[in-house]
Amino acid sequence: MGRKSKKFLTLREVKALFHRMTFLRDRALFLLAYRHGLRVSEVCGMLIEDVQLEENRVFCRRLKGSVSGYHIIDSTEKRLLERYLSAPRARSKWLFPGKRSGHVSRQTVDRMIKSYGERARIPKSKRHFHILKHSIAVHMLEAGAEIKLVQELLGHRNIQNTLLYAELVSVYRDEKQKELFNSPFIF
Repeated sequence: MGRKSKKFLTLREVKALFHRMTFLRDRALFLLAYRHGLRVSEVCGMLIEDVQLEENRVFCRRLKGSVSGYHIIDSTEKRLLERYLSAPRARSKWLFPGKRSGHVSRQTVDRMIKSYGERARIPKSKRHFHILKHSIAVHMLEAGAEIKLVQELLGHRNIQNTLLYAELVSVYRDEKQKELFNSPFIF
């Protein structure tokens, strides 16, 4: 996927996607993936022990050479995870167990994003799970987050991988440029 062809969900599309989710498990899975920039295999492979509600954090085990580590969870995530973990469910070490032994499959999650995306009227080209990772990167940069923070959130070892998202944030970049050029101490 080239730099200019990376797609992301708008904030409105993210809200519409979550609004269509009827199951607690699905909301928890998708929220963790979105908020922490997780790949489908990373969120599917999360263990119950990765969630540490008392410390308000979750362990994100990264793949493809990315950096694993603990991430802070906010009150919305914490409440959702508390509700999800207290609901009756199959005994499993997996945070999101599958129907058979093991965790929920990538294929199941792929069907979920396609179904919820269709119900939310998200364009077909955006109905893939990895778009959540693209989206949180863009949304954080648009909100003014430093590139280093976004790099750490996404688990990128190389900042060049994170900089690709900065190219998508023209609105934020334009506002900051206007702010800089209107500053009284320049010229």
